[in-house]
Amino acid sequence: QDAFVRMQKCQKGEAAPVASGRKEPDGWKRISDDSWGISVLMPPSAAVDPGAKSRTLKAMHEGATYEIVEIERPKKLESQAMIKLVLAHVGIGCQKELRLNGLVESDKLTFTRFETSCAKGARLYGKLWITENRALSLLVREEAKADNREAFLDSVK
Repeated sequence: QDAFVRMQKCQKGEAAPVASGRKEPDGWKRISDDSWGISVLMPPSAAVDPGAKSRTLKAMHEGATYEIVEIERPKKLESQAMIKLVLAHVGIGCQKELRLNGLVESDKLTFTRFETSCAKGARLYGKLWITENRALSLLVREEAKADNREAFLDSVK
């Protein structure tokens, strides 16, 4: 169908649902965390890290580490505060190439993606997920398949 016909059907409420092009990585599962009030798609080894300073959910898969860390939420969500949140998770040694992009804000949720390199040269990809009373940082360390990385970062609900 051409775009005009699809638009007309959409206006009438007849639009067919669009299937997402992403598929769930083999063996991964959706994990619900009641204390954070989220669910996220992670490798099967995902577990709370007992040695972490703050609550951390972590998994290793094919040489990459997938982790979610709770970070102290700032009172105001300004760009400088967002940078400090990311650095609280990745470390000050990763500041030089840090880039935040794609800021999305609603009345209950704010999120942004980030990317950086650290002194060792490894790329880090992440997402800040901030609600009115909580700040979470999702991070992929080491080289991960792009499909796996995106499935993890985009799956948080």
